[in-house]
This record gives sequence, C-alpha cells and structure tokens, in this order.
Amino acid sequence: MIRDKRPFGPKRGPETSVRRRAQELGINRQTFCAIMKKDLHFYPCKTQLTQELKESDHKQRRDWSTKLLQLNVDDPNFWQKSKW
Repeated sequence: MIRDKRPFGPKRGPETSVRRRAQELGINRQTFCAIMKKDLHFYPCKTQLTQELKESDHKQRRDWSTKLLQLNVDDPNFWQKSKW
C-alpha cells in the first residue's frame, strides 16, 4: 500500500498495490519501487490490521507470563519439553 495520496499512474489512491501500479504502467516492480523511493520519496507499506487492546488484556498477559515463569521454576526442563 502507498501511504501518500498524491496521484501516480492511471489509478489514484493509497489502496492500490505496488504490483498493480507497476503493471498498469508496464514497468518492472523493482524499478517502480526504486522510482517511488529515490525520486518521489514514497515508502510503500502493507497495511496490517491489528486487534485493539483492552484494559483487561494487560492483567491477562501479566498473569499468563507469571504462570509460565512459575512452570519454569517448578520444572527447569519445561521449555525443552514444550513444543512451540
């Protein structure tokens, strides 16, 4: 995704991907990225949606961390046994 809303290419708007813009202009994707960074000072990024943290989340995370630390104290080989 492109953060800046200035027009570049046939389509306008930040929601058009770098691949799509390069394809529309008929140029290589890497070339398009180089032009954006060096000449236009745009930095493409992909928007990632995240979940909003609630006030109760902090306590839950702290409780979970405390529980894992206690499991490690009770059984020093806990991390070797667990399959992450």
